[in-house]
Amino acid sequence: MKGNISIYSVAFKLGQHAASKFCELLSSTTLNINVNIKHLFFTGTGSGSLSHAILRTIAPSGHLHTFDFHEGRVDVARREFEDHGFGDLVTVTSRDVCAKGFDLQGVADAVFLDLPAPWEAIPHAKAALRKQGE
Repeated sequence: MKGNISIYSVAFKLGQHAASKFCELLSSTTLNINVNIKHLFFTGTGSGSLSHAILRTIAPSGHLHTFDFHEGRVDVARREFEDHGFGDLVTVTSRDVCAKGFDLQGVADAVFLDLPAPWEAIPHAKAALRKQGE
């Protein structure tokens, strides 16, 4: 993995209160990710900060499928993932998963819904999840 992005470089730009909440979120999220996950679906790409932390957790054998409805954020995140050496570990898609689903079924080992109304995406998340034992 290339690049020198770290949680600290992101946190210092956020300010003290936001940085402490961001670090708390990153820590609890990555702690609960099983390192044996092969395909993780993540909604709400946003700035890509949490996606970077997830990628560092699931690398080198996992793959992150990240989705965001905002095409501009998707384009920026895609370039950053490439620049930081994560290009082969991530698929970035512009899609409203609440309205249209993931367009992939039976693939995900886990789905992380970072959305304002995550309950709207639950039927789509269920369809995206791989059946146990497959």
